Amino acid sequence: MDAQPSGRFEVTDHYELSGRGAFVIGYIREGKVKVGDSVPLPDSSVSWTISGIEFLDNISKRKYWNALLFKEHPARADVEAAFPVGSFVDIYEDVPES
Repeated sequence: MDAQPSGRFEVTDHYELSGRGAFVIGYIREGKVKVGDSVPLPDSSVSWTISGIEFLDNISKRKYWNALLFKEHPARADVEAAFPVGSFVDIYEDVPES
């Protein structure tokens, strides 16, 4: 893959909302992430498109996270398999070429 990622996201959890699909929760560790960016699935030629970036917090515990939602509305099992807790997700402005 020749393209360089525009951002990197660390996965700390997963969640699913009815009608919105599953998403990854964690931290933007490098670069920038924006709606419309591409997230290639590991060991696949398929990419998911970011449809939303949410800010989550637990004020009483002083904890803050970001959540990446996908246009494809994947099932939680698919998100967990593609991006396990502790993994890093590379984000691309354009769909990377294999």
